[in-house]
Amino acid sequence: MRGKCLSAVLAAVLMAAAVAVCCSTPAGEAGISAASAGEMGLVLVDCDGGTYVLAVEEDSEASRMGFRPGDLITAASGRELSDAEEVEEAIRSGQCESFQVSRKGQRLALDMCR
Repeated sequence: MRGKCLSAVLAAVLMAAAVAVCCSTPAGEAGISAASAGEMGLVLVDCDGGTYVLAVEEDSEASRMGFRPGDLITAASGRELSDAEEVEEAIRSGQCESFQVSRKGQRLALDMCR
């Protein structure tokens, strides 16, 4: 139980950090929502019209694929993704996906096959 409480507190702190780091508008106006692609080890946040990676679990599938905090996920296998829910749907599909991300101005492809 203690671990779950700590995880919830950590998620709240990370959400506040995401507002400060990736959003150019105040939290109340940005429409920020958090989602967790838990089976893959990602915590995602919708912010300023994009889906950002807020955190990556150590030794998770997402970590092995190359996701890093701060990545902007733009598409999966050529399909544009508009929010964290669509990213989670792509992950849950079980299909081979190539996620297109923007990291520090560079475009990268991160591949996932289950």
